[in-house]
Amino acid sequence: MKSLSKKLKRDLVWEHANKRSNNILILTNYILNYRNKLFNHLSCSLDGKLTVIELQSPKDEKRISDKFESLYDRIKIPHIKIGKIAINNHKDLLKILFEEKPDIGIINDNLPNFLSNILMLVFSKIYNNKVKILYWTEDFSYSNNYLNLYKRVAHRIISKIMYISADGVLCFNSQDYDVLSKKGKHAVFVPQSSNTVAECRYLTKPARTKPAYGYLGYIKSRKNIKLLINLIERYQEYEFIIGGVGDEHYLQTLKSFHNVKWLGFVFEKDKEIFFKNIDFLILPSYYDTWGLVVNEALSTGTLVIVSDGVFAKEMVQKVDGNLIFRNNDLQHLISIFNYSLELFNNKELFEKLRHIAIDVAKEYSIEKSSESFLRIINKIKEGS
Repeated sequence: MKSLSKKLKRDLVWEHANKRSNNILILTNYILNYRNKLFNHLSCSLDGKLTVIELQSPKDEKRISDKFESLYDRIKIPHIKIGKIAINNHKDLLKILFEEKPDIGIINDNLPNFLSNILMLVFSKIYNNKVKILYWTEDFSYSNNYLNLYKRVAHRIISKIMYISADGVLCFNSQDYDVLSKKGKHAVFVPQSSNTVAECRYLTKPARTKPAYGYLGYIKSRKNIKLLINLIERYQEYEFIIGGVGDEHYLQTLKSFHNVKWLGFVFEKDKEIFFKNIDFLILPSYYDTWGLVVNEALSTGTLVIVSDGVFAKEMVQKVDGNLIFRNNDLQHLISIFNYSLELFNNKELFEKLRHIAIDVAKEYSIEKSSESFLRIINKIKEGS
């Protein structure tokens, strides 16, 4: 009897591996608390195994904890940084791919990690497309003018390659979903999420005669801190509570105002106190692929003023579109700020919007995100 061909042997090994039901492998940059919640929920709901490979480490170690419980296989691969590009040990990555033998691989268009994600595409072709590829995108168009032109061009090339090569698309904002769902591929809208439904609950706040405002996040130019400073300078009779770390020259300016209370880095356990002490969160970013602090705020019933450069504006639109201002437009922001003062004094409407905010946060829950993942995974499996 002739020996089995290499191809037939390979196919038999793959067929045996896939008898374990779904075997899903996700490439991601790093795992923060909110992603861990999503992956845990997905793992518990999945008929099969979930493996998540971390390709780099966050700039600020305070944002990440190895102490949280992971109900899925979590693998870290060493990397080196050349400029802003993270280069992993591709021998290690290939070894994991061959050992895990995923039937669905999930890649993303995060630019620093593009080499490892492209390698996953190549790996899927080695096995004659036995690995189905899902493309995870958080900003497919990448068209914000704040972004570096070369970076925009590079991203568009990489995202196009990934879209063409993928069997389906996970869209993490409704704008991308509206575009990509009409192009013929399987596509689902995955709500960006930070909270479970149970964690979305009305937060009782102290009675205040005038509203307090807050900012929570990195203190750096992309967040348009300069615009926030202009607002603080103009409205010195109102308190602004600032949480975050970043560029020292911005921090020194913020600390110089008598109406600013700077908290430094706000840990997860302290966020409820932060939101209890403010009535409106302000996120003035030039550009944010989402802005999860919007989810966190709305989940407590805290209203949000946001620039239209922040993708999470779609959540604010569902609460009160009058709280969205034109990107980097101080006069429009001032107009919105004055509207917020009127809103605060209209207690009936203010409380109504606070409750709507919680309902919207529930629409963007961990459970909803997990459901979207499972829906497209099942579609891909049915079509294979």
